[in-house]
Amino acid sequence: MPLSFDYSVVEESIRWLFAEDRKEEALQLLIQAAEINHVDTNTILRLYYGHVKTLSSNESNDSVNSTGVPEETTSPTAAIEPPSSTVPDTTSTSSSTEQPKDVKPTIPEHEGAALTTTSPADHTTPAETAGSGTTGPGTTTSSTRGRLVKAEEPESRGCLGIVHDQRLLRQTVIFAYVWSAVGFSFLSLYLAETVLADDLYLNFSVNVLSELPAGIIFVLVVDRIGRKNTMFLFFGTAIAFLLACTLVKVLADAAIQACVVPVLGLIGKSGVAGLQLTLFLYTGESYPTTSRLIGLGISSLAAKFGNLGAPFVFFFEDTIPWLPTALIAILLLIATLAILPLPETQGNDLPESVHDGATIYET
Repeated sequence: MPLSFDYSVVEESIRWLFAEDRKEEALQLLIQAAEINHVDTNTILRLYYGHVKTLSSNESNDSVNSTGVPEETTSPTAAIEPPSSTVPDTTSTSSSTEQPKDVKPTIPEHEGAALTTTSPADHTTPAETAGSGTTGPGTTTSSTRGRLVKAEEPESRGCLGIVHDQRLLRQTVIFAYVWSAVGFSFLSLYLAETVLADDLYLNFSVNVLSELPAGIIFVLVVDRIGRKNTMFLFFGTAIAFLLACTLVKVLADAAIQACVVPVLGLIGKSGVAGLQLTLFLYTGESYPTTSRLIGLGISSLAAKFGNLGAPFVFFFEDTIPWLPTALIAILLLIATLAILPLPETQGNDLPESVHDGATIYET
C-alpha cells in the first residue's frame, strides 16, 4: 500500500529523464514545478528550447565543430551550451523543435524581445546567467548547473556503463567491499552489546542511543571537512576503540572487562554508525546520474551479504573472546585503505555522465 501511494505521488527524476533522452517528460515536470513555484513558464520554455536547438545543431555536425576543432577533442559539456554571442530565437525554435502536445505556451512579443537585451560583447545568455555558469561578462566557469543533461549512449547507462568503464567498475568493487565490511561490523557489534543489563528494554535503548552522537557529529562536520575526511574520522574512531577493546579482553581480568568492554564497544559501534551515514551520501555523489541507483543498489546488496556473516563470528567467542573485535578492526582498516584512491566529492556538481564522473578524479 505505501509503495503504490509513493508510485502515484512521487515524480520521476528530471536529471534521469534528461540523461535517458526523455526530454518531453522532463519538460512537463519542469513546467509543473514552475507553476507550483509561481515562476513564469515562458522563461522555462525559452531556455529549454534554446538549449535543445543548440544541442541538435551541434550533434548534426559529424566531423568538425564551429571552431574548426575535431569533435572528438571537445568537451561533452561544450556541446550542450548555447552560443555565447547570440540568443536563440524562440519563434524559430518552437517550429524546429516539437513541443509536447499538452503544453501550449504563449510567448508574448515583448517577452521574446527581452531575450536580446545582452550585447555581443557580454558573451552571456539567459541560460548561463540562470545556471550560474558565468561570473561576469566574458567569464565562464566549469559548473554544469543550469544546462541540459546530454543523453548518454546506451552502453554508458546503468549496469553497462559500470561494466564498460574501468574507473566505475573499480569504484564499484571498492564500495562493495566497504559496504560489506561496515554492514558486517555494525550488526556484529549490535549483537555483541545485547548483554549490557538484565533488562531487555534497557539493552535496546542503550544500543539505539549509542548511534545518536554519530548522527550529530555527521551533521556538524560532513560539509566542513568533506566526505572522505568524515569517513576517516569515523573509521579512526571505530578502529581505535575496537582495538582497545581487544587489548582489554586479552590483558585485563574479568572484573575490568565487565565494565570497560561494553563502553568501548558502544563507542566503536557509534563510529560504525557514522560510517553508514557518510557512505550513503558519498556513494551517491560518486556515481553519474545514469548509474547512480545501480551503484547504490550493488553497495546495499554487499552490505546485506556482510550482515549474513555477523552471527557466525560469535561461534568463536567462547574459545577466542578477543576474535570478534579484532576481526572487525582489521576489516575496517582494510576498508580505510581501500577508499584512499577515491576522489572527494564535496563542492562538485553531481556527475551527469561517465565523463563528468571522470572529471571528479582530476579535481
